[in-house]
Amino acid sequence: MPPHAPCTGFVRARNPEQTSCQQPLPTKRRKTAYATADFFHRYLYALAEIHASFDLEVTQNAITSNAARLYGARGAGLMLFNPSEENLIVSATFGLSETYRTKGTISPRKSLGETIDGAPVIVRDIANDSRVQYPEAALQEGIRCIVGLPLAAGKALVGALRLYFAQPRDFNPEEIESLKALSHQAGLALKKGLLRRLDERGCLRHPAYAVHGF
Repeated sequence: MPPHAPCTGFVRARNPEQTSCQQPLPTKRRKTAYATADFFHRYLYALAEIHASFDLEVTQNAITSNAARLYGARGAGLMLFNPSEENLIVSATFGLSETYRTKGTISPRKSLGETIDGAPVIVRDIANDSRVQYPEAALQEGIRCIVGLPLAAGKALVGALRLYFAQPRDFNPEEIESLKALSHQAGLALKKGLLRRLDERGCLRHPAYAVHGF
């Protein structure tokens, strides 16, 4: 084919999967595409795990373990509201020590605040942020960055999902959107588990559920 001739069809190339008219992606774009595809497949796997069970405990453990692995976090924690005492109860964790898990009562107002504002909170560096209720305990645990995500089961805001990282880090807009999408799916999975538990206890037949239900 002459050097300046237009490409009119496929011809034999040294790579059987590539024609002489195909232009390979630049190395940087190719790596980005591969990374995006890899994350997408791992994200789908995480969603499948999160929605695999009706059991509330199994669901909570699936949420924390898959969220931590998906984003390369040191650990993760799931906290549920305790309306009677107006605090957050650690309901499930992954990758965290028992010492950190039981560090003290967690206040929705003093600790990050994602459940108060109903929006993700990112503490890039614990050492330079006053929104962390127990900064000394976090640093002793080897945590430098925390991401707090509100969890809603239908209409009700039921708690928070937190990811803990060993190093300060930033999140680009795409990562933040994926975190929000994950927390939404986690909320739906929690709703399913909570409804199953309420049904087992006969609570779904109570008249109050029609008003205060999810």
